[in-house]
Amino acid sequence: MPIDPFMLHRKNLNKNPFFLLGHYSQTNILLRWLGEKGANKKWQEFVLPKNHQIRWATLNDLKRLTKRRLIRVKDNKVLFSKKGVAAFMALRVLQTSPLPSGQICLLAFDIPEKKRILRKFLRSFLKAADFERLQKSVWFSHFDASGVLNEYFSYLGLSKQIIVLTAFVDR
Repeated sequence: MPIDPFMLHRKNLNKNPFFLLGHYSQTNILLRWLGEKGANKKWQEFVLPKNHQIRWATLNDLKRLTKRRLIRVKDNKVLFSKKGVAAFMALRVLQTSPLPSGQICLLAFDIPEKKRILRKFLRSFLKAADFERLQKSVWFSHFDASGVLNEYFSYLGLSKQIIVLTAFVDR
């Protein structure tokens, strides 16, 4: 079934955005919506709305996402790039609910010096996803993001180098 972009105007917009694209931007909403429809895994057919204003705004958002290399567009189909999947996953991390008092989401990684770019990317991703640093390779959050992060890191093939778990804190 083709994607209907008009549905994105009826969505609940009370979630935190990924600030890479701006505060509560329509582009963020489109990115999140495309990811929920499956564009992060396979090419998704995309039908533009008939309303001229919504069509124009949607086309501009698609151009913006393409220019930032977050998506690829071919004919009437859309697919996320790796950078787009990262932005979508960060949005999903920001949508997670808070953990109960006394629990944290703990992330530890061991990435070799040879992969410095990957470490820098991971740190910037964690900062954007509202994680706080305990040490250089140990981060925590008060949100239940372990499931989303484990899914993302296994997608990237990093599940052996990164551990994400929910831990109890006794304070």
